[in-house]
Amino acid sequence: QASLRRAQASLNEAEGEERRTRALVEREVGAQAELEAAEARTLRARADLDQSRADLQRARAQVDDVQTQLDRATITSPIDGVILARHVEPGMTVASSLQAPELFLAAEDLAKMRLQVWVDEADVGLVKPGQEATFTVSAWPGQTFDATVESLDLAPTLTENVVTYVAELSVDNSERLLRPGMSAAVTIVTETLTEVLRVPNAALRFTPPAPDDDARPGGGLLPRFG
Repeated sequence: QASLRRAQASLNEAEGEERRTRALVEREVGAQAELEAAEARTLRARADLDQSRADLQRARAQVDDVQTQLDRATITSPIDGVILARHVEPGMTVASSLQAPELFLAAEDLAKMRLQVWVDEADVGLVKPGQEATFTVSAWPGQTFDATVESLDLAPTLTENVVTYVAELSVDNSERLLRPGMSAAVTIVTETLTEVLRVPNAALRFTPPAPDDDARPGGGLLPRFG
């Protein structure tokens, strides 16, 4: 803009000098050559002003282009959360393509997490949304965490000819003890019975028969409960 103001001032000065020279020529005091020289200076000053205006427009366009690039260089996460992983480094060029590159891995809220469980096809009929579950992780031995079945995939997952179905469980992680990527041993409660007789597994044993028992009809092993 300073160049534009200087060019405008030069044009004003040239136009004033041209008017004065023209007035002198009309009164037959000045020379025609001086008027032509004044007119030429006015034309040059007007051309310089037009050039300054064009330069200013180009400069503004460059500023707009740089501002656009700066705006595009600012990465804004669509969610509030915690950055778990960064896949780029400062100064790297991110190539644009049909598929947006993954720059960061963000977790919306670590206080609420999801646990993926691969359920065998033989057990998938027993698992339903809303069921309670418990699990343990090696990072906290002896501690059991609670979870709830949220969903169960309809599409199977085939791994080495083994068919499984992915169940998603919701987990309360308000204490921030669990971290993304941890492995867990999960137990899903598929049925709860009340007022039933419980018999410990250790109470069910089979004892080989004594030598005298060989004479009994049928022979073989006799079960013993106790």
